[in-house]
Amino acid sequence: MLYVWSNDPAAVGVAALGYVPSSIFGAASAANGYLWCNSDRGLPAAPASDHHTVLTTTAIDCSGQSSVQLSFQSLIGVFDYDAADNVKLRVSTDLATWTDFVPFPCLVTGAAAPPCTRWSANPQTVELDITSVAANQSTVYLQWEWLGGWEYFWALDDIQLAPVPEFERALISSYVSHAGDGFEFGRIPRTQLPADFILGAAARNNGANPQTNLVLTVDVTDAGGNPSFSATQTFPTVLPGDTANMEELVTLPGGLAEGLYSVDVRVSSDQDADEGNTDNDTVARAFELDDLLYGLDGIGVSPGTAGAHLHGFEQLRRQHYFP
Repeated sequence: MLYVWSNDPAAVGVAALGYVPSSIFGAASAANGYLWCNSDRGLPAAPASDHHTVLTTTAIDCSGQSSVQLSFQSLIGVFDYDAADNVKLRVSTDLATWTDFVPFPCLVTGAAAPPCTRWSANPQTVELDITSVAANQSTVYLQWEWLGGWEYFWALDDIQLAPVPEFERALISSYVSHAGDGFEFGRIPRTQLPADFILGAAARNNGANPQTNLVLTVDVTDAGGNPSFSATQTFPTVLPGDTANMEELVTLPGGLAEGLYSVDVRVSSDQDADEGNTDNDTVARAFELDDLLYGLDGIGVSPGTAGAHLHGFEQLRRQHYFP
């Protein structure tokens, strides 16, 4: 299986297998060209052997750079093998000795339990500090490696190298669940609501310095824009490379009406004024209370989705547990 170039953001749709949120690659410049590999391959049954797919750059000069951060926009879905063990970004200075970095530590198969998911965000901005290998090196090679079985696809775009920012935090996941056990539902009848709702979020410190008094907040508002329920948690210190994880069990207020509920997730800290990139500090989500419909997916509910009301399962062979 090979990486191929495309300037059609919808080209990945054939391997999304009907899952609308991943049917069009959302990278900012996807229309100008991106690379992707199709692990699904349109096969009618699981392949007899795994695929080992690699994409390796030519030599890159990082001499004179005391720190190096790699960033890229990505969309990937797994089915057979967890990404933490089988999806890697590798760095070398000689094409012989490689150091592995894990771009998706919480992308897992099966009934993924929050904060882990089966699909990445679309797109997900991956930021990796590769200073330990690349700093002040005149010859640096990057390699994207995927050992897969019968997965979905992996798309890559907007690859950049830059100094590690002094201060940079990023939301890397969020979830809202009334059922627990990793299940999120796009539509929920009010009769199925328990007394509590799980609100979760995770943010990673991708900067060179600690983040202090880092606050994760999830606010839920009703169809009229009125506050409904929320959760927040403060982390006194988050060191570079570390992740702050929040999972709060929130008691639901009485009298919730049918309708579309907006979920706003955000991260802040003492270093707000020094934050170089605020685009990854907020996430918008949604779910609907609908007494006639119950569905795992968020088609027509979640921001950026559209289509039929019910699409809980993809073509017979795979059950989705949606991010």
